[in-house]
Amino acid sequence: MIEDDFNTLAWRDFIIYASRSREMREAFTQETGISLSTGPCSDVEKMRAATVGTPVVVFERFVEWVTVQHWGLEHAPKAYQDALAQRAGEA
Repeated sequence: MIEDDFNTLAWRDFIIYASRSREMREAFTQETGISLSTGPCSDVEKMRAATVGTPVVVFERFVEWVTVQHWGLEHAPKAYQDALAQRAGEA
C-alpha cells in the first residue's frame, strides 16, 4: 500500500465521521447557509434544495468544506485535489 492509498482511506473515514457528526453538519450549515439534511424534509426545505442543488451536489460541497476547513486540502488524496482543480478550471 502506498502512502496516498492509506491517506485516501483515512480521509474517507474522516468524511464519514464528519457527515455523522451533528456538530460538523451544524457548522457547515452555519458557515455556508446550506442544510445537510439527514432525514425527511419539509416542502419548504425541498424547494430550498431545488435552489441550492441536488443532494449529491450539496454533499460534494460538504466534502469540500470538511476537507478544506478540517482536514487540509494539501493533505487530501491527490485524485481529489486534481478533481477540484479540474472543476475550478471548468468554472
